[in-house]
Amino acid sequence: MRLSILAALGIATLSRHDVLGDVVTEQATIVPMIRHPEGRLALRSSLFTSSEDGKLVLRDDVSEEEIAAAAGHAVVDPDAEEVVVSGTRTRGMGGSKHGKRATQIAPACNSYDQAYYTTISIGTPAVFYTVLIDTGSADLWVPSTKCTTCGTRKLYNPLTSSTSGQLGLACTTYYGAGAATGTIMTDVAKIGSLGVTKQVFIAADSNSNVQPAYIDGLIGLGFSTASWANSIVPDSLVTKSALIENLYWGKVITSATFGIWLDRTVSFTASPSATVGGELAIGSTAGNPARYTGAITWLQVPTYTSSYWQVTWTGIAGPNGVNIQPTGRTIYGVVDTGSTLIIVDYSVAATLNALLGGYSTGIRGLWAIDCTSIAASTIQFTITLGGKPFVLTGADLPTRVWSYNANVCYAPFQARATQDVTNQWILGDVFLRKYYQIYDYNVANGWVARIGFALALH
Repeated sequence: MRLSILAALGIATLSRHDVLGDVVTEQATIVPMIRHPEGRLALRSSLFTSSEDGKLVLRDDVSEEEIAAAAGHAVVDPDAEEVVVSGTRTRGMGGSKHGKRATQIAPACNSYDQAYYTTISIGTPAVFYTVLIDTGSADLWVPSTKCTTCGTRKLYNPLTSSTSGQLGLACTTYYGAGAATGTIMTDVAKIGSLGVTKQVFIAADSNSNVQPAYIDGLIGLGFSTASWANSIVPDSLVTKSALIENLYWGKVITSATFGIWLDRTVSFTASPSATVGGELAIGSTAGNPARYTGAITWLQVPTYTSSYWQVTWTGIAGPNGVNIQPTGRTIYGVVDTGSTLIIVDYSVAATLNALLGGYSTGIRGLWAIDCTSIAASTIQFTITLGGKPFVLTGADLPTRVWSYNANVCYAPFQARATQDVTNQWILGDVFLRKYYQIYDYNVANGWVARIGFALALH
């Protein structure tokens, strides 16, 4: 599988007219991704079974501890100068070279049944690792040779890499329901044809609830200000934990930008002759125009609110067009490929899922629906971001619980298990499969980051 991925890597020169009519010509490295049929938190689907009438139900032998582990969330005070999470102490996030992003910690990653991943290489000689693509986090980690629970995963051994650098710093990076703990390292790293000589990453001695058994690690594509490793490395290594920033500061790419296209079908190979599960296009504000149609709608990332790729969420409505987003508070939407569903307030999710015939799964905040009837329906929902409407129809909504069962799906709207109301909602893969995304640091305009959305082609 790794060989077929490498064979598919290449560079394409992309040219398009943006919405203002100016020609944008940049080189983008196209990196194929594979869509995993179960995903990072396959633990959740393992808790369920199908009833005699075809409904999704919890298994009889599922314990409260298993439910808590599957639905857990790390809660961190975003206003703290210093925070303590599970015994790990770190200074607040910050310190990027441009100094434009807020010092804030807001864990926002929560995936259910699927994930998208690709291959990177680390070390000299190069060793290849499969890594999940996650825009909702900002650390790169792969398993270390000290990991005793990593099974057949590829393990990083600093003693066999002539370019390895050991900092002796312990670090834990946290996710919505899981974590990875290890030691911060530096080494050469490469994705597609793009390489850096000193990438900061975590050689993980342990991880929990983070990825499927045969995927090695994870690469976060968020800002370095959201990176746990970035918060404790020496000043000389600040920003080098975030791959895109590292590529830009190393003058490997001229545009600190990447585009993501997510396919709707599961694939087990990224070879050119097979269905590609997704695609990462690095270094062009056009992304890959072959993967979308129409104009790009650009939305600014509020620089004063967070260190995550997020936009202002201004509305959500069912078929009647009535906006049911709570008033009196500002809500932001994290654009997160590491989440499968659309995460909103509990009351909003319950209302919208009821329109789909959604029923409780037995885990608070998670509903199920009948796949076939919803996919064939004419129902539609409108999500408004920065005052711009984005429509999801019935065919966009179903997400299978099990890859082999076409009848049982998760409902598209989810709530956090322990938090009924939150000002940070999440745009997961249900939304992101419909709309191609371009993540732009927007260096030319003072690092006022922005995200572009366009209708994806499938």
